[in-house]
Amino acid sequence: MKRTTTAAVLAGAFSLGGIPWVAQSGSAEVDLYGQVHAGLNHFSYEDASDVTQFTDQGRSRLGVAGRQLLDGDWAAIGQLEWAVGPHLGEDNLSRRISYVGVDGPYGEVVVGAVHAAYKTLGGVRWDPLVTTELQQRRTGGMSGGSFGHNDFVDRAVQYVSPELAGWQLHAQIGTEDDNQDRTDDGDADQAMRQGDVILGVDYTGLPDWQFIAAVMHLDEPFADVDDVDDGDTNWKVGARWSPDAFSFAYQYESAEIIRGPAGAGRIDNLDDDATNRVGGGEGRFSDAVNHHALIGTYEQGRNTWVVAFGHADADGDDEDVTSVTGALVHRPHADFRVYAGVQHQSFDDMIGAINDDGDDYLTTYAIGARYDFGATF
Repeated sequence: MKRTTTAAVLAGAFSLGGIPWVAQSGSAEVDLYGQVHAGLNHFSYEDASDVTQFTDQGRSRLGVAGRQLLDGDWAAIGQLEWAVGPHLGEDNLSRRISYVGVDGPYGEVVVGAVHAAYKTLGGVRWDPLVTTELQQRRTGGMSGGSFGHNDFVDRAVQYVSPELAGWQLHAQIGTEDDNQDRTDDGDADQAMRQGDVILGVDYTGLPDWQFIAAVMHLDEPFADVDDVDDGDTNWKVGARWSPDAFSFAYQYESAEIIRGPAGAGRIDNLDDDATNRVGGGEGRFSDAVNHHALIGTYEQGRNTWVVAFGHADADGDDEDVTSVTGALVHRPHADFRVYAGVQHQSFDDMIGAINDDGDDYLTTYAIGARYDFGATF
């Protein structure tokens, strides 16, 4: 009885004109899913006090997705997803995904808020430590922010083609044009991107290989941001080779969009002299930057060994960052994992602090766990 009641409630969330999808056809599916993650991290700085923090990097989330078969080979699809953080003392829900559309033999078309193809082609999909403090984004290996590997496309139209001879096209466009009104990093609503175009391609036609390319282009740069040489385009290419138990991935990224709302120029957990904090702050690039991420994994039974190298080569003086990461992920069950690892970052003075007295390195020690759950009704 409880399962039936829950299914009816979830189906009601995906009703059209007051008529639940499940009521129209027995072929509808509604999925409830979620993830809970918590990590304990110790940050050790040169010439600064160490800091220990409890974080989850936004991994904890709750979502519901629906799929209803239509005539022929077409299906209506919809998804809602929220970030949650009650274990961190955050009792609010913040939207991540919200879209509705159709999926058929000629591809998928949706409207709403979606993951950016720039983020999910290669990028975070190739990093087994993503959303932990050992991840490659925002540590030098990959960009972060609303125009990098944290990106969602808001008020968007998205098209994903069917796979043809190993090729698949991803195209996304925002539907509003207000870049110059969105230069306040502190405005969470304005941090979602609008009026921008993202194109990406994925090729998997060779055994054990995957190749990706993606470009993000603003309708105009954030020209009214002072003292920042800001451009209007980010692009990247990458390749992943995964024979048997091994995988090796390399991604090169050219980031010009480094400011604006949560721009791609953010490096986490460095000194933040502006707020007199040590640890938990951010370093910021002031010019374009090239990112290099090299990630290797080895599967050994239920264990995954991870080694990663990241380097940010900035055009600005004294703003380079290099990171080396080693970690072990253990999966006693497909839906549960624990991990432990260490990441060592070395960075130039001007990225670590506002003045020349910034730290020269940061070493992060991390342990954590994640549980994934889901049910189909």
